[in-house]
Amino acid sequence: MKRTRISLGKKLTALVILMGVVLGAAAVLVSYRTFKDEMTKYYNKTGISLVKTLASQLSPEDLDRYYETAETDERYFQIQDYILDLVGNNDVEYLYVVRPNGVGATFLFDSDLTAGEDGNYYAGGNCSIGTYVDLEGSFAENLPKLLAGEEIEPLIEHDASFGWLMTAMCPVLHEDGTMAGYVMADIDMNEVVQTRQDFLMGLSGLLIGLTVVLLIVFLVFLRRAVVKPIDLLTAATGAFIENNKEELAAGTAHVSAPDIRTGDEVEQLALAFRKMQEDMLNYIRDLMAMTAEKERIGAELNVATQIQADM
Repeated sequence: MKRTRISLGKKLTALVILMGVVLGAAAVLVSYRTFKDEMTKYYNKTGISLVKTLASQLSPEDLDRYYETAETDERYFQIQDYILDLVGNNDVEYLYVVRPNGVGATFLFDSDLTAGEDGNYYAGGNCSIGTYVDLEGSFAENLPKLLAGEEIEPLIEHDASFGWLMTAMCPVLHEDGTMAGYVMADIDMNEVVQTRQDFLMGLSGLLIGLTVVLLIVFLVFLRRAVVKPIDLLTAATGAFIENNKEELAAGTAHVSAPDIRTGDEVEQLALAFRKMQEDMLNYIRDLMAMTAEKERIGAELNVATQIQADM
């Protein structure tokens, strides 16, 4: 069975293209991961700083009272105004305080609430004091930690209504370490996600363009410096015997090695090939001379033998 022959040029080209693709993909992956991590760290730091600022102004006893009675007072309004002021001066979508319990959480404060004409906050709203919601997604997965009052890293999730949101949170604890509530801040990450996607697309396009240009330059260099000289040597090797049969028989054959000047191992190979041809031609000429001499001596011996027989 005849094996399929793949030229050295095709093998080297495929190898170079594969290496270019792998290196380009690795560069894109590492760059994108670094950019993504740095942006996430920045927003993590912003969100955590904000929730810790609000948490430092809250009393666990006040949160217990608001959770148990769902009633507001002057201190409640002061905290609510402070929350609205924080939201207005920081890059945050929502800022709120909840009390995790059961399989969900009860809202105590929320920046989405505003005072009515009577100065009171409306009751029965989606996030008014006492509103209870079931936790879902990553929040539900972290419910045991929330109930225990543990520190939790900011969570990033996609909301059907608001898109991508990062939620930073900070527990408010009693002196004995039990949980009184959590301050949470939602940061809009839609623009961040879009920026990351734009960065990925731009970086990918740039690296693909650079990779293609470098591959073309390298393949042209490879073709001229390696593949073409080797092809010339290969052709010269096959043609040396085929094209010089009569000359070899007559002893008039000449060296047919190509003149390759690449200044590297390929040039050394061409010189070695030329030397091999020269040695082969010298050997053939010496062999032809020795054969002719033996034939001459044989002919003289035959003549002498014939003369001796005639005598």
